[in-house]
Amino acid sequence: MTALSVPAPGGGGLQSSEAEDERQTKRLQVLVKEGESVRRVLWICLTKESITAGFCIGGQARSHWTYHSDGSVWLTKGDAPPERAADKVPLSEVKGADQFVTLLLHSSLESDTIFPRYTEEKSTRRLDSVYYVDPSLFVHGGVACTVYLVEPHEADQLARLMTRGVAHVFTDWKPWIAVVFSHVKMS
Repeated sequence: MTALSVPAPGGGGLQSSEAEDERQTKRLQVLVKEGESVRRVLWICLTKESITAGFCIGGQARSHWTYHSDGSVWLTKGDAPPERAADKVPLSEVKGADQFVTLLLHSSLESDTIFPRYTEEKSTRRLDSVYYVDPSLFVHGGVACTVYLVEPHEADQLARLMTRGVAHVFTDWKPWIAVVFSHVKMS
């Protein structure tokens, strides 16, 4: 299922360079659906210059991590200026499977204060991929959600990631993106 982008009423069109950047931008979301309730857990945005991932905790996606093409990783929290979080290899040089970001989740899907309800009507941006996660993952306490950047066509790396939990690999981008959910013991 792909959500369609609906232009804002009366909004002006994008300038040609902005339109080109928009066409080259790829967006994906990870959703959990239980009955009629749909919750957004994670969003990822890819451009030719960076990969950005944000977890949707506390009813809004106000913190996110950005891995730039030069290998610098920045964390943005709310309205604060971005902070340099790490220095890694440039995106074009990712080898094997590189852990980008992990979030430990310990929650019930019924809590509106943790995972926001998601409706396609609220989303005005085009989505290129949507991954639905089985809600039973969240029944037994803690869950780690890890985003990996994976060197394309590395079957050994993918097999290793698949043994860690429930994984989905997005192969339309380079590097590939793997989202892995695994159970963790939390005290």
